[in-house]
Parts: sequence; structure tokens; C-alpha cells
Amino acid sequence: MVNTTSSPTTTPLNINSAITAAFSPDGLEAYILGDGGNTLYVYSSLEALQTYPLTAPANAIAFSSTGAFAFLSGGSTSSNVTIRNTCDNSAVNLSVPNLPGPLTFLQMVPAGNLPISGVPSAGLDVFIGLDNIGSQDTGLDIFVTNASQGPLTTLCPQGLTLPNSFTYSSTTELNPWHIDLQHGHFHPINFFLSPDATQAYIVTSDVGVLVYSFNTRSVSAIPLLGGAAPLAASMTVDGSLIYVAGTDGMLHYLNTALAADQAPPIAFSPLVNSSNNFCYSSISCSLNIVAVQP
Repeated sequence: MVNTTSSPTTTPLNINSAITAAFSPDGLEAYILGDGGNTLYVYSSLEALQTYPLTAPANAIAFSSTGAFAFLSGGSTSSNVTIRNTCDNSAVNLSVPNLPGPLTFLQMVPAGNLPISGVPSAGLDVFIGLDNIGSQDTGLDIFVTNASQGPLTTLCPQGLTLPNSFTYSSTTELNPWHIDLQHGHFHPINFFLSPDATQAYIVTSDVGVLVYSFNTRSVSAIPLLGGAAPLAASMTVDGSLIYVAGTDGMLHYLNTALAADQAPPIAFSPLVNSSNNFCYSSISCSLNIVAVQP
């Protein structure tokens, strides 16, 4: 953990087998899933590390727009989404029903970015996840929550409800809303939303890069040049490009406006007689991590 003050320091947290982490919107707390996702750790520079054992593994973290609630994908034997009050880290007694299982990815989308109506908008939050359970068809899942102010005598915790339905454009959908991506069961490796939240990009290891349009409710694909399969991917902040490491050892860059892999992909030449052990000329190397600097 790095404290970004005038004199940065590192705080060892000694968390075993951490799988993911996220900062609260105000940047004051870090939520970390450790022990293979079986324990939630909450760290703040204002208090000691807090530990919360979970009754089932969790694999993703997302926060409400105000930061009042943390949503865990999994974490409970009775619900596929576990919710915590960030003010005191207590559990919220609210479940998201009818999900096929814990979501592989989970993101919060500002309510104003999607044409959703039919529910009070003051505390509305929209969450989009990707399910990938067993042999079931892989799909997107959208659910909305509505936060309300707590009792006048206290600021913690706030209220949270899950409306039974909502209107997307002009169609009423049950909450949550499952979207079949029409490609059976596949293996996603990353998931992105366009900045205006009109497109979802699902990068997979077996069916390429799928694109779901929320406007037309249709699925298309962006194939990689040369028939390569994705290994890792990252998207630029403006959503214009998705960089994909392929099984051909090349870095592909997909133009989202054109829905095309741009030619030629970027090659990485082997390093000759280098002390850098990333890739010697006599060793076969491949890309497996992609990160785009904001």
C-alpha cells in the first residue's frame, strides 16, 4: 500500500492470496479480497486493517456512485452479490435475486449514462456484470439499486432498496435483467464499457472480442488479424482503442469506432545479449499482460 503524501511510504498488509482490490470513490479506503477471495480486508490510513471472513468466495468489487456501499460479486452462500455499508463495513441485508451465479466482472455505471427510468432517480445506481457459471450460456446482467438517506439522527448506514423492475428505453425489464450474448458458454478474460455506456466489449480466450450494443440489443464481433486469440486486454480512457495481446505474440489494437483490428499489429523483437531477461533472442516469449496508461 502506497501512501501518496509528500513523503510516500509503503505499508505492508501481509494479506495472503489477494485476488483483487479497489479504492472507495473518496480514496480513503481500500477493499481487498484475500485468502483466494474468502476474506474481505478493509484498509484505511485512519484505522487498522479490518478483516471480515466471507461464507463463500468473492471475485469482484464495485462501489455505489456515492461510495456509501461496496458490492462484492459472491461472498455469501445465500446471495450472489454481497453488499457492505462503507461507513462501518456492516453487511446490508439485501440480496440480488435470480442471478445465475457470482459475476466474473462487475462495474457501476452512472445512472445518467443509460436510458433507465421507472424508478426514483435520486439514489439510483446501475451495475453491469458478466456471468460465466458452469456450462450455462455466458451473458450480461444488469441490476439497479436505489439508495436513500438514513434516519435523521445518524448518517450511517443509509437505506438501500432493489426495485422489482425498471424501464430501459421504452421496454420494462425485470431487476436484474439478464442478456444472453448468443455465443453459448465461453471464457471471458476482460470486460469493458464504452465511455457513453452504449457498448459492452467482452474479450474472450475462445470466441474473440464480442461487442454488445445496448441501443440495438445485438451482438457483433471484432476478429483479430491472422486468426490470433486474445490473451489479455486493456482499453484507453476515451474508449477509442482496445489493446489486445494475442497468441501470435503480437499486440493488436482494435479501433472501436471502426470495429476493426488495425494493421499491422505491434511486434516485439527479441532482445539480443541483454541483461534484461524479458526476452532473449534464444527464448520464445509471449505477451500475457496489457495495461494502458491513462
